[in-house]
Amino acid sequence: MEQAYRPYVAALGYEPAPLRADYGDLLRTGVTRILETPEGEMMGLVVFFEEPGCLLVDNVALFPKWQRRGVLVEVFVQGVAEARRRGFRYVRCFTNEKLKRNILFYQKLGFEISHREDLGDRVAIHLRLDTESLSERGIGGWLLARRVGA
Repeated sequence: MEQAYRPYVAALGYEPAPLRADYGDLLRTGVTRILETPEGEMMGLVVFFEEPGCLLVDNVALFPKWQRRGVLVEVFVQGVAEARRRGFRYVRCFTNEKLKRNILFYQKLGFEISHREDLGDRVAIHLRLDTESLSERGIGGWLLARRVGA
């Protein structure tokens, strides 16, 4: 995770929580999925949690080699499918307000900003995707809808 998150330290002014997470514990609890190529090469990982009424994508970390190659879109396609399998209408995620590129990416997928959370030393932007209206949510929502069969 060092390779995926260390570049954010300069922009944020602190180490993001994923750099301090206990991934062994997260793997044991079953909320973490290793992302691999069909050949078994590790691309990164995704951490998710069930919340009332939604699936929270808490952390997606990709090795630099796999960034900007469509892998993240596929992660969210699978996240939407998983949310539906579990009976959830919504998928939720969050990011730091300083990470404008992340916010724009999520919005292109069809996520809408639900609220801002002032955490004192930083502001979190919370986003939510309604899986029942994917095709109405721009090109990203259209892509997700086609991929998960909406």
